Amino acid sequence: MADTNVGEQFMEANVREDSVKLRSLLADDVVALGTSPRERASGKDTVGNLVVRTFAMTDDFKFTPLAKKGDANLVYYTGFYTQHVSPNARYKKGGIDAASYVMIASKDTKNEWKISYLHFASAPFQENK
Repeated sequence: MADTNVGEQFMEANVREDSVKLRSLLADDVVALGTSPRERASGKDTVGNLVVRTFAMTDDFKFTPLAKKGDANLVYYTGFYTQHVSPNARYKKGGIDAASYVMIASKDTKNEWKISYLHFASAPFQENK
């Protein structure tokens, strides 16, 4: 099993809304995929901005990890997350966003663990009544 906690650090940085720490954990060529093909982002700055933008719209972000597997060079994490979305232009009443996730981390050229792939498969948004 890989001797890393990069995924746990990423989840903690997300929950704490620590954008500096979160960005430091991403690989330069990280790829993030959402539920649809149009929801694709790549590159540390673009993916970092995408994740950080949600900080202003959400609160009570919770990860529910299910599995962590890997070896000395690659590790993957799977699980679910939920977050409360504040009322905004897209979701007038706010609501609950939930999704499953897959996160893959590997060692970069400096032999440091970095997240290289994120995939979020969202459930239908549950708007507040």
